[in-house]
Amino acid sequence: MCTYVDLASFLALSFAESGRDKLTFTELNDLRIAVEQDLSEMDAVIDWSRDSYMFATGFYKRFFQGDEDGVTCPMLKEMRNDMDYITGKVPEEILNKLQDSLQAHHLCPA
Repeated sequence: MCTYVDLASFLALSFAESGRDKLTFTELNDLRIAVEQDLSEMDAVIDWSRDSYMFATGFYKRFFQGDEDGVTCPMLKEMRNDMDYITGKVPEEILNKLQDSLQAHHLCPA
C-alpha cells in the first residue's frame, strides 16, 4: 500500500537539513524529484498537491509561509524542536529514508 508523505513533513525535513530559512519552488521541486526516486523503493510518494501546500502553509503557518517565489521558515529553530509534531503521521522508516536521501543527493548539507 502506498504511503503519502504530506508536504509539511517534506518541508520540515528540507528546511532542517538545509539550515536555510527560504527555499524556492524550483529548489523544492528539484528536491522532491530527487528524493521521490528513493522513496519509491518503499512505496511512498510526497503529496505535491495544492491542497497539501495550503494545509502546510495554513495549519503550520507559524513555521511555513508561502509567497509567489517559494516557502519561508521564519522559525527554523522552533520548527526543529517541534519536528515530531509536524512529521508524526509519517512512518519513521520513511522519514529516515527521506532524510538520508536529502543528504545523499547533496541538495542539502549534512
